[in-house]
Amino acid sequence: MKQNNVISPKEMGEFLTKFARLFFDSFMAECVLRNGSHNLVHFYYF
Repeated sequence: MKQNNVISPKEMGEFLTKFARLFFDSFMAECVLRNGSHNLVHFYYF
């Protein structure tokens, strides 16, 4: 745990990546629940 409140660009990038991945995963799960898995295949392979 750092004492200073400065966030390095690397840490910020890692945080944003984790957050984006979490958001994307939940978004995809929502799509699967609503539309069924066949739409997910279309989404990935169109």
